[in-house]
Amino acid sequence: MMANKLVLILLGLFLVTALPAQKKLSWRKQAKLADELMEKGNLAEAAKNYEEAYKQKTKKEELIFKAGEAYYTLRNYRKAVEAYSYVKDKNDEFPLVGLKYARSLKRDSRYDKAKEAFEQFRKTYTGKGKAILEEIVQKEIEGCDLGKQLLAQGPPDMELAHLSSGVNTDDNEFAPISFSNNVLYYSSTMGGRARIYRTQEVNDDWVKGTIPENFPVIQNENFCHGTLSADGQRFYFTICNDDQGFNNLTSRCEIFVIRKVGNAWSQPEALPDRINVSGVTSTHPFVIQQGTQEILYFASNRAGGKGGLDIWFSTRSMTGTDNQFNDPVNLGPVINTIGDEITPFFDPSEQALYFSSNGHLSIGGFDVVKSRGYGNSWAAPENMGLPYNSSADDYYLYKDVNSGTSFVSSNRAHPSEKLSTLDDDIFRIGSKPKQLFLTGNVFDAATNAPLSEITVSLFQINADNTDVQLFNRSFPTGAYQFDLIPNRRFRVEIERAGYEPTSYQIVTSDPEKTTYGQPVYLTPEVPEEEVVVDKPEEDTESLPPVVPEEEEEVVDNNPPLTDDEVEYTARGLAPSDRLEYRSSAPRFNGTYYKVQMISLRKYDPSKPIFDKVIGFGDLETEYLIEKDLTRVLLARYFSAEEAKQALQNVKNSGFPSAYVVRYDDGQRFGRVNLK
Repeated sequence: MMANKLVLILLGLFLVTALPAQKKLSWRKQAKLADELMEKGNLAEAAKNYEEAYKQKTKKEELIFKAGEAYYTLRNYRKAVEAYSYVKDKNDEFPLVGLKYARSLKRDSRYDKAKEAFEQFRKTYTGKGKAILEEIVQKEIEGCDLGKQLLAQGPPDMELAHLSSGVNTDDNEFAPISFSNNVLYYSSTMGGRARIYRTQEVNDDWVKGTIPENFPVIQNENFCHGTLSADGQRFYFTICNDDQGFNNLTSRCEIFVIRKVGNAWSQPEALPDRINVSGVTSTHPFVIQQGTQEILYFASNRAGGKGGLDIWFSTRSMTGTDNQFNDPVNLGPVINTIGDEITPFFDPSEQALYFSSNGHLSIGGFDVVKSRGYGNSWAAPENMGLPYNSSADDYYLYKDVNSGTSFVSSNRAHPSEKLSTLDDDIFRIGSKPKQLFLTGNVFDAATNAPLSEITVSLFQINADNTDVQLFNRSFPTGAYQFDLIPNRRFRVEIERAGYEPTSYQIVTSDPEKTTYGQPVYLTPEVPEEEVVVDKPEEDTESLPPVVPEEEEEVVDNNPPLTDDEVEYTARGLAPSDRLEYRSSAPRFNGTYYKVQMISLRKYDPSKPIFDKVIGFGDLETEYLIEKDLTRVLLARYFSAEEAKQALQNVKNSGFPSAYVVRYDDGQRFGRVNLK
């Protein structure tokens, strides 16, 4: 039987090696596929295919330029920089590529390199509109200087809060409108179309947004950008139609109004032709009342503007019941530039207009600016600085006069809560609360002696009991400290090699307290060889003789889903483990485990520290795409007991922060605590 089995194994190996490798697409087919993906609006996949085609045919530089264009449109600034870098000096072949390269660097906060790139573009550009581009480039350079200056000054005495998952999603959230009782109306593209949603803050968390009750049904269109009249009787918003998918700047929109009728709203009515000019966009409405006049501010690219989208205003008498607005007036050259001016908000108490612009001084793309004035007489706009602005795009400022806080929409990254710049989220800006701290000391439960070399993880627990890891830090002594946010629930996990881990929870809701935490006593682990299991001795004399059996064929209960060296991209399934990663580790059916040892900016498997764990499993890696980090893992264990033993071995080998990760049918689930 053994001989037969050996023949079968050798035959299987021969067949595997004889099978042809999967045929790779030619560069022409890869480029054609990329073009088709671009037409369908799948820019991310199109960019990847353009890159693959370029790797095969580096003489076809238009391929890597197209990849850069896709990444630039997606606002994946770092990838756009990488793609554009191959052709950044070839503005004659690829119009304004040098300018886009420099802007991508700026929006990635690399201000020094961006300045160099802007200077290089200004020096070498010889195409049309050089005089206008000189002015644009000078503004961009001044913006880089301002960005560096603001970052050097440090964070202002204000808090920037990323709204929770009840509001923010992987799609775009924008155009916030704040009401009393912590109610927020906003727009979102979740579900594939722009819609207006309503949410409410309950116990310092935002409930899942829903379409407002009694809102008229609007089918097959994008409706967004809402604003409520001062008397609460008229609600203005836009309906936008774009077959290529909704885009805040390029979709053609018109302004509509609905009226309050009892507890319901009327059907939408389009504003007159003088507002909704045929063939152009009228969008981003904001309405206020001054005296007996209602003033509508909005953005439009109609004739008579200064360039791109401009801000206009129109008035109507409050005594009328119809939509008879006067002819719109451009706010003039102090406000409007050759770039785009969008998302106006007027504060009557300040007599100040807040709006976003990429034509005024900006530390990123669109920045929020402020100008005092009225009608078409305005003071020079001032950049609002941090935290209203970032190196990315910032717009839709809305000030809540009741709470004194402001809301802004931005595609900026935000630590631990928003990891990329691909989508817009809503942030709240307010006075910085008093500083809160978590402090504690860790002791040996048997001796009461302080413990050194501890690892502490801090998790924030959301309203739906999901959690997100905020920090994971090692402390050389038994004392640890973290900064906290008020009115939140946290879990603190403490680990130390040779001891049982433990955790506790805190709620930062006490207005009198500034310090939270408690002393922690860790229990030493009992070595496995010291565990004695009582069981009766076997009566070996009464046992039947052992008869050797034929060796049975071993059945693999976890057949691999992929072969080694086949690279794939995946994402974690757990709410707190959703980062996209790339790996070539084999995948298996069923549930199995790995031990994650460390994440590194640069992974070198030849380092001696990894030699200590080689005997406990196979080294595998997962590259985190957005964070540019490499996870180093020890694999692979098909039972929880195996994983627990491997974890202890790894921790004792110099990786005290290691933990176990579960995989289901080849896909990473996330961190698990095996009891």
